Amino acid sequence: MNDFKKNPIFYSVIILLAGLFLAGIWFVYSLSSAQATSTKKLNLEANKYRNLIAGYKVSSEVNSVSLTAVNVKSAQSDLNELINHQAKLRMAISGPQELRILGKEKITNTELVALMKQSVDEWTKGANDQGIRLLTGENKCDFGFRRYIRNAGSSPRGKFAKIDQQRLIIDFLYKLLADSRSEAGGATRTPLLLISIDREPIEILEANPTGEVPRFEADEFTPTRSFRQDKYVETLSFR
Repeated sequence: MNDFKKNPIFYSVIILLAGLFLAGIWFVYSLSSAQATSTKKLNLEANKYRNLIAGYKVSSEVNSVSLTAVNVKSAQSDLNELINHQAKLRMAISGPQELRILGKEKITNTELVALMKQSVDEWTKGANDQGIRLLTGENKCDFGFRRYIRNAGSSPRGKFAKIDQQRLIIDFLYKLLADSRSEAGGATRTPLLLISIDREPIEILEANPTGEVPRFEADEFTPTRSFRQDKYVETLSFR
């Protein structure tokens, strides 16, 4: 202690050098560890590459499946064939082009609401003309579009073409129901009571991806059964 007091600068330099020496040892160790980790990762990637080039042995009777230009070209050809086959399956499921019911691709929300109201008016008038009874008052049938018919100024925020497609499908189903009641001789069958036509509100359901339960109108519902498969099969539900 007395020596330190007599030579404080000398001992301070010694302590500083010792600290630098320890710091240097830690720095070299850190670099060595990082290099070892990098070398390990590099070896793993190199092994993966060698395995890809060597190929996977499917059977002892055939050559290994390896990542060669020929195999890559063959795999791309298989992929294209599968994509074409998928397109053909979609065509087969959806039926002939002339029988498909599709909504207008370029339609605004204002145009869509106007078409909804026009269709509901036509269906209501057609029901009266064909002896199809509809409920009145609060329970009046709005053919799945109560959300927009009874709330002035409201309009869909998206899925315009799909909603228009729903409108056209409801038109087809309704007319099919009405026409099925006509006898071959032109006579009309016993009057029918149409309580409601409900639709799946796709514009509301898809706007709530977090699982929040949306507020449904009386003529809207969530289907419990559907053939829908994302990216493969599209469906629209009615009841």
